[in-house]
Formats: sequence, structure tokens, C-alpha cells
Amino acid sequence: MSKAKGNTVVEASKAVVDLNTTTPAPAIAAAAPAVPPPLTTEQLLARIAELEKVVTNKNASGTRIKISEKGGVSFYGIGRFPVTLYASQWEILSANMTTIMEFVKANSAQLSHKSENGVQAAA
Repeated sequence: MSKAKGNTVVEASKAVVDLNTTTPAPAIAAAAPAVPPPLTTEQLLARIAELEKVVTNKNASGTRIKISEKGGVSFYGIGRFPVTLYASQWEILSANMTTIMEFVKANSAQLSHKSENGVQAAA
């Protein structure tokens, strides 16, 4: 607990702080962000080659395929999230693709179709 007496504050521990004295505040060094060292020409060329591989892994339609963490096959590029199935499920889907496409064509008027601008409602 402290009590004020004029310009002097007496602390409960009997220490006295004089408010009339001015002591400079300690300088606080601004935390400057660390600047990475400049890359060499070889490092830049290696990075460019690495990024080109990423770009060329996507085919012209913007789709790509990879193995998921759980061992499934994930197909990216047809929606917000990938379509992920296990290999046996892809085999079943592939074996029934003719039937699936016939069903889609036969029911096209009732189905929603995705355009580049979004989803169009069923006709």
C-alpha cells in the first residue's frame, strides 16, 4: 500500500520514491525483423526449377491426383475439396463408369450443372 505526501510517495515497504526526479526510461530496442541473406544465382535457379515442377504437375484442366495420408487416392480440381476414395473404390467406380454416365445423361434435365461462374440450378 502506498501513501502520497506531496510529490513523494511512501511505499508500504518504507522505500521512498521521489516523483520530482526524472530518470530516463530504459531504451527499448525495436525488434527488427530478421532479413534473410540474399540468394545466390544457383539458389534462385534451383527455386525456379522447383516451382516449375509444381506448375507442370497440374495438367491443362487444372486437375491433379495424389495419395492421401491414409492411403487413398485424392482427385483435386473439380470442386472445393478433393474426391478421395481407396483404390478398390476407384476400381468399382471405373468398372461402373458406363452405367454412371448413362444415368447422368438420362437424368440431365433434373441435375444441377456446374459452370465456370458457379452452379446452375436444374432445368
